[in-house]
Amino acid sequence: STQGVSSAASDVYKRQVFHGNYTTSFRAPSVSELYSPESTTFDSGTDPCDVTAVNSGPNPAVRLANCRNAKIPENFQSNFNKFTIKGLTGGNSNLKNEQSKQFTAGASFQPRWVTGLTLGADLYDVRVKNEIASLGLTTIMAACYDSGDYPNSQYCNAFSRDSNGQINEGFKEGLFNVGTEHYRGLQAHLAYFMPLSRLGLSDNDGSIQTTVNYKHGFIHKGTVLSSQYEYLGTVSYTHLRAHETSAHL
Repeated sequence: STQGVSSAASDVYKRQVFHGNYTTSFRAPSVSELYSPESTTFDSGTDPCDVTAVNSGPNPAVRLANCRNAKIPENFQSNFNKFTIKGLTGGNSNLKNEQSKQFTAGASFQPRWVTGLTLGADLYDVRVKNEIASLGLTTIMAACYDSGDYPNSQYCNAFSRDSNGQINEGFKEGLFNVGTEHYRGLQAHLAYFMPLSRLGLSDNDGSIQTTVNYKHGFIHKGTVLSSQYEYLGTVSYTHLRAHETSAHL
């Protein structure tokens, strides 16, 4: 973690402060994410080597070549597309820490022309990698056959096929370090403090204080394997919140 603060005064501002902060952090997998006991699950979906999907994916040529290397015949029709198959789900003891980097830069000002007023804003940028996500068999198989490292990808070890190319029972789905996330936003605030002595009352009569906060998101996106997600617009990322004016007596 690295941070810096600079403070100064001018003819316009009674006080102005500039600050910055760079932080790295991590989140270790929880005990349940690591060691939850295996349980039976039933799954169906889309087999990437099925005739309906073998020419799809982020790089269809790679998927097709990998399916052919797996000895999957042309015009293959997977039972996984038609009915459920029995498998296992549970914790993953090979999970790594989620890691993040955050940068914040901001400033606050107290103008001379309004005594008691403080204005400030912070721009922050957060990037996370190795996010833990739960993957079903459809996603796991796609990650295997879309990989440039086939058959050495870790996802290829989660399932097996019989001599006809059909998925065997006993596949393993669950948690993997597969996600990234990037968030950039702005947070601004306005605060006003006035002792009641300015209104002619005594110093012991208290004060009035009010605060307004504003938050806006510029970027919020993520990835899970080769899928990209845009989170801005799914929820409101512009917030205006005012704290009720209070008198302290």
